[in-house]
Amino acid sequence: GSGRQRALPACADCRQMADLPQRDKHLLRFTDAGIERAFVSSRHEDLAGKTCVSIVLLLLYCALVIGEIVCQRWAGSQNIFLDTPEGNMVGELRNWIIIGLAGTAFLGLPVAMASSANRGFGPRGLEMLVSCGLCLVTLILVLQYPWYLAKLVGVADPMEHITPGTCFFVDDNLMLTLDILLTASHIMLPLRWVALLPVELAIFLCYALPAITLGLSDHSLSMIVNNIVILLLLTIFAASGKRALEKQERLAFAQLAKERTLR
Repeated sequence: GSGRQRALPACADCRQMADLPQRDKHLLRFTDAGIERAFVSSRHEDLAGKTCVSIVLLLLYCALVIGEIVCQRWAGSQNIFLDTPEGNMVGELRNWIIIGLAGTAFLGLPVAMASSANRGFGPRGLEMLVSCGLCLVTLILVLQYPWYLAKLVGVADPMEHITPGTCFFVDDNLMLTLDILLTASHIMLPLRWVALLPVELAIFLCYALPAITLGLSDHSLSMIVNNIVILLLLTIFAASGKRALEKQERLAFAQLAKERTLR
C-alpha cells in the first residue's frame, strides 16, 4: 500500500548510509584513520586563513586597549586604578599582561600564515595549536580583569584602588567578552567539535572559578550562580549546534568521497 511505498525511500537511504564510511557516534570521527585525516586536511587551508583573521582582530583589540592606556597617561586623566601604591602596582601588571597577549598574538600570526601556505604545522597540528591558543586567550582575558587581578595579587579590597564609576565592579563585560570568544570559535573557525571541547571547558571554568572564589563587590552569590548557569547554557547550545553542523559536514564529505571512489 501507500505506507509501504513511503517506506521504500527510507530503506534506500539506509542502504546508502550503510555504504558510507562509518563514524564514532560519540566523537563523530571516522573509524577509518585515512578518511579522518582527509577530512581534517580538507579544512586546513580555511582554518589557517581564518586563524590569521582572528589573530589580526585580537591584535586590533590589544592595540585599542594599549592606545587607551597611553592616551590616558599622556592626557593625565584617571586610569582604571587609583593613584595608590597597590593601584599602580596592579595597573602596571595589567598593562604587561595586555602587552604579553599582543606579543603572543603577534608571534602566532606568522605561524598561521605559514600554515596557510602549507609550510608550517600540519592539519592536526594547527588545529591543536589553535585550540590551545584559544584556551590561553581565555585565561589571559580573565587574568587581566582588574577586580580579579587585584584579588589574585593579594589586594584585600579592590574597591579602594579601582576608580569609582568604572564597570569593573561587575563582570558583565567580561562575560560578554567570553561569549564573543565562544561564539567566534564555534562559528568562524572550522575546528572539529572534539577540538573545541577544551575551549568550552576553559571558557566555563575560567569564568566560574574566579567568580565563586574571588567574587565581585556588586554581585551577590545568587547573581554569580545565575551568571554561571547562563554561561553554561550558552556553552551547551554552542557545542550542540557545532556538533549538529559537523555531522552534516561529515555526511557531505563521506558522500563526496564515495562518489570519487566510484568514478
